[in-house]
Amino acid sequence: MNDRKPLGEHTDPLHTYVHEDSFFALSAPDRSNAPKTLCLFLMDPKISEQAREGHFSLISGYTRENEPKCVIADALAVLLIDGGVEGAERLCGRILQLFSSLHLADMLTIVVTPLREALSPGHAEELVSQGRSLPSGAVHTVGT
Repeated sequence: MNDRKPLGEHTDPLHTYVHEDSFFALSAPDRSNAPKTLCLFLMDPKISEQAREGHFSLISGYTRENEPKCVIADALAVLLIDGGVEGAERLCGRILQLFSSLHLADMLTIVVTPLREALSPGHAEELVSQGRSLPSGAVHTVGT
């Protein structure tokens, strides 16, 4: 994982991200066939890029170091290695609760989906597009 980089120049460097190619490769099932789950965090597109990066950094603080993160199609994608869909829903619920306490929940839509095969750029864009059509301020589980 030596291709980690900060999300942007304004982002806390402790919350590092992987390049898209690495993210897609890491999403593939491994030898143990342990399930991986994708969490997509979609901020209101009207929010400035700098504010969006700050919010993504806040979300990243709730994830573990070994959970790859990447910005794909203007959404923060987090690949959960452990916990499956139920674990992802709990994590995303805590993040949404944090955003609610900051009066920001209406700017955030969260999509959780199990990955049965490697994520492709086209599938990621479809999920982001689907997420944009869902109500904000909620965690939506799709593809189960």
